[in-house]
Amino acid sequence: MGGVAADEPADDTQGRKRLGELVKQRRLAIPLSVRAAADLAKIARGTWDSLEDGSRRTLNTAYAGIERALQWAPGSVEAILRGGEPTLSSAIRVDYPTGDGEAFKVDVIPAIPPDTDDPMLRPLLKILRNKDLTDEQKARIIRTLIAEQEQFARARADELIRDAQQSGPRAQS
Repeated sequence: MGGVAADEPADDTQGRKRLGELVKQRRLAIPLSVRAAADLAKIARGTWDSLEDGSRRTLNTAYAGIERALQWAPGSVEAILRGGEPTLSSAIRVDYPTGDGEAFKVDVIPAIPPDTDDPMLRPLLKILRNKDLTDEQKARIIRTLIAEQEQFARARADELIRDAQQSGPRAQS
């Protein structure tokens, strides 16, 4: 009883089967259970099962959730259905502490356009794109950079406050 994606050809069994194979491969590689993947995608488990076995069409309104669950870039499902390949998103999966000794996984997407030519961002982009580093190593490096930036900002703020206090109140016009 799944809906038909408006732009999908009437008989696209081969594309659906290929999509299902790639979805299952990716889900297992992450790794996610079917239930967890369906929950992340905000679709029913039965819909996810049908997606993986290619037995019925998936509404294109579900594509974004599927891509998010599989850490694929937007447009990956449509690309697969057209015979292309999925693109991994630039998200970095990190453990986010809850404060009670537990942690949960969070996808962090750096706010850096992939085609930026800013020389200040090149070292960071080199780290993010380094396939020899795990996502956790990348996250640790980014956390360290953020901590150093925060430390610098605090020191600069303290310096500005001291300067303001030493110069005393300014005459008001």
